[in-house]
This record gives sequence, C-alpha cells and structure tokens, in this order.
Amino acid sequence: MGCNRDLENIKENINDVQQKMKNIIDVLGRI
Repeated sequence: MGCNRDLENIKENINDVQQKMKNIIDVLGRI
C-alpha cells in the first residue's frame, strides 16, 4: 500500500510540473 501511495504522489507531482510548464510556455508565448 505504501508503494502505491508513493506512486500516486509522484503522478500528482508530475501533473503539477506539467501544468507549471504549460503556464510558463503560455507566458513566454505572450511576450
């Protein structure tokens, strides 16, 4: 169970990073 929870946390972290990257790209695209 512990391993599974770690995997879920990693997936959420990856999603957060992807969202931040999209936001940064959007901002750079506006400049």
